[in-house]
Amino acid sequence: MFVEISLLALICSINCLPSANPIERKYRLALENPKLFEGDIILKNNDRFAVPNNFQLWPSGVVPYVISIEL
Repeated sequence: MFVEISLLALICSINCLPSANPIERKYRLALENPKLFEGDIILKNNDRFAVPNNFQLWPSGVVPYVISIEL
C-alpha cells in the first residue's frame, strides 16, 4: 500500500515541475529583461529622463498647486 501511495505522489508531483519549454522561457526572459522599460519598451539612453534640462525643473523640487473647493 505504501509503495502505491508513494508512486501516486511521485506521478502527481511531476506535473508540478517547471516546464522546460524553450518558447515559454523565451517569452518569460523577455519580460525579465532589465534593458526594457516596463518589460516591453526599448528606450534610448536619453529617453529615460522625463526632463532633459535642469532649467525646466520646478524650483527646489516644489510643484505649486491649489485644491479647488469645487472638487
